[in-house]
This record gives sequence, structure tokens and C-alpha cells, in this order.
Amino acid sequence: MLNLQNKFTKKGPLIMTKTTSESETTAFMKFIAFFSIAIGCSLIGGMLAAGIVSLLFGIPINELTNISEISSSNEVQAARLTQFLASIVTFILPAWLYLKFVLKQPFNTYLNLKSLSSYKALMFLPLIIITVNPFIYKSTEWTRMLGISKIMEANTVQMNKVIEAFLSLEGIPNIAFNLFVMAIMAGITEEILFRGVIQKGLKRFFKNPHLAIWSAALIFSVIHMEFEGAIARMGLGAVFGYLYFYSKNLWYPIIAHALHNGITIVVAIMYENDMIDIDLNTTESIEVNWATFLLFTSIAISLIILFKKQFNQTELEHE
Repeated sequence: MLNLQNKFTKKGPLIMTKTTSESETTAFMKFIAFFSIAIGCSLIGGMLAAGIVSLLFGIPINELTNISEISSSNEVQAARLTQFLASIVTFILPAWLYLKFVLKQPFNTYLNLKSLSSYKALMFLPLIIITVNPFIYKSTEWTRMLGISKIMEANTVQMNKVIEAFLSLEGIPNIAFNLFVMAIMAGITEEILFRGVIQKGLKRFFKNPHLAIWSAALIFSVIHMEFEGAIARMGLGAVFGYLYFYSKNLWYPIIAHALHNGITIVVAIMYENDMIDIDLNTTESIEVNWATFLLFTSIAISLIILFKKQFNQTELEHE
């Protein structure tokens, strides 16, 4: 009897090790499938969007893809629509395809796109976004000191030109559409992919939410291909990640992301109209001393902790 018990005891761990190994292999293969889908959608997204807009506006595709050279109002409007369509194909489509055909999970359910459970928590979002700004400016100083900002510097210049071109369109309808494309749609599409799919998948792979949050934030930063704000964007991505992890609702980081982009656009418009002297496209003009940085970063962390307390903590370990 004792020998039989010893045999079963020895086999137990082997079976469990094999099961764990198979589970990790499956998770890895799913990640390979996801990134293959994402890369494929990214490659065709821009060209597909440019092709559609080219037909609508009668502008050659090569002019739409060379977005930094746009000049006329018609070209700017076409480029803006191209960006809008490309964001759907690049961010939402791979998420949908992955959930539909690989994970076989309902889109809204898996992403936690559900009604807001705490409206009180909404009040913390603008405060968090405002108080995290000194970190953004200070960390941009770090990238310049470390020389990181020199990586693909031409890409940063091109992106700034594109933003300036979009904001050059005057009138309430154009301002509203800029806010829709660059704030609301950016918040929805990017959070669906980076927090809803990538962060959630990494959490299940690593079995560590903090490692998943910061890894997703790193990917979020690198994908933007703008390295002057690399550390700032990674930190901001981590903020969105913790909002998602603590609330278990993707709408909170979506709203926070849209708020951040929206505030940036409004400040840029005010600068272009000589209403303020802050130019967010040249952060060298914004200096943040260490006292301000530490104070506001501490406040931002405290606000995130208070945000966390608005939700049922027993749900945090059951995603």
C-alpha cells in the first residue's frame, strides 16, 4: 500500500508540471497569433485607409501617406480622416479578430466594457490627469539628457507637423472633429488594444498584474515611435493600466486617456490663438523643478489609491 502511495505521489507533480507547461505553451502561441494579427492589420491599415480616402477626396495615395507634406485645407481634412480610419483598422480590428477567432470570447465581456459601477470614481480622473503632468514634463527632460529623444527624431518632428496641420483648421466643426479623432477615438481604440487585450493577456501570462501593467505600458510607449516622450508615455500608460486593473472596467482608462488628449488639444489651440504662452509641442519651454515634480507625483499616486478604494477589492484577484 505504501509503495502505491509513493508512486502516485511521485506522478502527481509530473502531471502538474506537464499541465503547467502545456498551459504556458498555449498562452505563448496565443500571443504569437495576436501579434501576427496586429502586425498584419498595422501593415494594411494605413494603406487601406489611404485608399478609401483617396477615392473620396480625389487625392493621390502617395500624398496622403506623405502626411508631413500636406498643406491645403482639403489635404488636411483627408489626412485626418485617414488617421481616423487607420486607427480603427490598426487597433480595434486586431483586437476583434483575436477575441473572435483565437480566444473565442465576446468582445464587450472580455474587455470589461460595461456600465460604470462608481460615478464617484469619475471625479478622480481629471485630477489624476492634471497632477501627472509634472511627471510628463520632467521625464521628457530625462529623455533629452539621456539622448533617448534623438532616436527617430525625424519621426517626432513629422508627428508635430501633423498635429499642427490638424489644429490649423479653424471653426467649431473642425475643433470638434479634432477632439473626436485625436482624443475620444484615440482613447477608445488604444485602450481596447493596449489595456483590454495586451495588458489582460500579459497578466494571465505573467500571473503578476504589476509586471503586466508596466510591460503593456512599455509596448504602448514604443509603438508610438516617438522617443522624446518615451518615459512620459510609459508612465501615462501605467496610470491607465492601474485604472483598468483597479476598476475592472475599460471605460475608466478610456475616459482618462480621452481627457488627457483633449486637454492637450485645447491647450494647443489656445496657444495657436495667442491665449496662453505654453507650447506643449516644445516641452523645453516647460521647466519643472524637483519639488514640484515630487509633490504632484505624490498627489497623483494618492489619487490613484483613492480611486482604487472606490471599488470592491474582493474583485481584484478575479479578472
